[in-house]
Amino acid sequence: MKQNSVLEQLRDLSVWQDGRCRVALFTNQTGYDGCTGEYTLQWLRRVAHLVRVFVPEHGLFAELQDQVGLDSTEQYGLLAPEAQFVSLYGSQESSLYMQPDWLADVDILLVDIQDVGSRYYTFATSVSYIFDSLATHDRAPHVVVIERPNPAGAQVEGTVLTAEYQSFVGRPGLPHRHGLTLGELCRLYKQQAG
Repeated sequence: MKQNSVLEQLRDLSVWQDGRCRVALFTNQTGYDGCTGEYTLQWLRRVAHLVRVFVPEHGLFAELQDQVGLDSTEQYGLLAPEAQFVSLYGSQESSLYMQPDWLADVDILLVDIQDVGSRYYTFATSVSYIFDSLATHDRAPHVVVIERPNPAGAQVEGTVLTAEYQSFVGRPGLPHRHGLTLGELCRLYKQQAG
């Protein structure tokens, strides 16, 4: 039985038909389709107008150690010269949060990043900050999340983090092993953001 790839399923969405859809992408090296051998970034360049790529902690290809700020994204420009690459993990704390104008010219925000199933990993926290930012927009873009299985499974373990101990490596309300997929986390973060 042939397995449909993530990108093949996305191709069926009518929004891509005219190629003018303005898209921002939050991704890293995990935004990859093993069936087609293609990164989501590559595919989007062909089917849409890629406006902006948001890069999480560790860089686009996990080239940076943890807690190393990514202050320059020039090195990614060759991958998509038409797009602006924006670090969501720079040296300043303010870099963790989206600026209001970063989504003003975007129709769809595509989220394609693999979470590991533990609250300590910052990719999910970045996504929660994205939803916090979206809640402040008068005309927020539609959000499409590429759903992937949680590699740690659906089992929930550990204590729930209380608000007094929250940080970038731990959002309140999540146990150590949360048992959620990224799509389920996004639904939770959207509800929390309002």
